[in-house]
Amino acid sequence: PLTGLETIHHFDEMTGETHIEYKQDITKQIDTNKALHNTDYQKQGIKDEWMHAAHIPDIVQIQWMKKYGITDIYSEEFWPKIKKLL
Repeated sequence: PLTGLETIHHFDEMTGETHIEYKQDITKQIDTNKALHNTDYQKQGIKDEWMHAAHIPDIVQIQWMKKYGITDIYSEEFWPKIKKLL
């Protein structure tokens, strides 16, 4: 997949339990975030009164959904929680 997000299904035949596991290598995304932070893109955003804070990898969004109940990272309802996590 484009995002590199892997979804792995585990099924225990003895108990009938299903578990979903997610994996994603976010090294490139972290490197891109760091590079964008130190470019004219960032400086121009500040001049235009906005700032690109980060690209949040899919695996992190899934973790936030499970752990903190953040179901929509684009909803203003969750911004206070997201700002603390960034």
